[in-house]
Amino acid sequence: MRTRSYFLVNAIIRDSLTFAIDPKLLDGGEAPERKMKGGEEGEGEGEEVEEEHDRPKPDDDPASGTLLPRDPDGRDNDRDQAEADEQTSLLPESIVRGRLAAERFGYDQGQNQWQKFPRWAQSFLSFSYAFLHAPLVGAVTGVVIGLAPPLHKTFFGAPDNRGIFTAWLTDSIKQIGELFAALQVVVVGVKLSSSMRKMKRGEDSGTLPWAPMIFVSIIRFVIWPAISISLIFLLASRTNLLDNDPILWFAVMLMPTGPPAMKLTALADVAGSNESEKMSIAKFLSIMYAISPLICFTVVGALKASKAAMGNA
Repeated sequence: MRTRSYFLVNAIIRDSLTFAIDPKLLDGGEAPERKMKGGEEGEGEGEEVEEEHDRPKPDDDPASGTLLPRDPDGRDNDRDQAEADEQTSLLPESIVRGRLAAERFGYDQGQNQWQKFPRWAQSFLSFSYAFLHAPLVGAVTGVVIGLAPPLHKTFFGAPDNRGIFTAWLTDSIKQIGELFAALQVVVVGVKLSSSMRKMKRGEDSGTLPWAPMIFVSIIRFVIWPAISISLIFLLASRTNLLDNDPILWFAVMLMPTGPPAMKLTALADVAGSNESEKMSIAKFLSIMYAISPLICFTVVGALKASKAAMGNA
């Protein structure tokens, strides 16, 4: 149980930084909402424009509920001819118009207030807002519920002992969370299958440079294990910075090792990557997880180092 707790703390910190910083790195430092003008992203030499340019233009009364998305030339889009996807609204057209009008009105009002802040305040707020994502909000919520005894009993107690949320809410959320890793594997498999089919047809199926893949493999399976095992062994055996807990030593030695997380596929969606990039990520993850048994050497080395540190502590 202690090992699981250590890895959960590490996952919280890692995911908080990952979803705050990595989408910008994947997208080259630009906002994921940027689009290429005149076609799909990456095609031609179109100039990037902000998503707000694609937003509907308000009429005289932006809250009148008559607002529809417009083409760049000012004409209304024909929703009936647009290709439906998972984000297509199922609500009546009048409700969709009202929502778009309210969204645009609120956006314009917010932009007016935002421009009144000094530049340093805008930079600080933008940086802070990047950390307000689902993993961090969920972690903070879990900490509050776990540390408050009344809330802990309500959400995690037995149903016959005031655990009114355990059976129908807590267990349901737990099962949904356990599906995340499995669903990411399914997504990677689908992208990999699509990539293979396109490769057979001679179409663009995403490139996979071997030099970066070999570099990442050496870092994840050789260099990081060597650094973590050596550093934790020295800290545990020569200093008092770490508690006298071999389970902690072993867990920390393993934390920076292993293949990249499957959440890379989720990050690609957050960053707005195109299909070619997603296929490249799927190929990369497939190869990395195929060689993941190499982590056995790290596990054995961490066990030996922890045992040796216990003798020297």
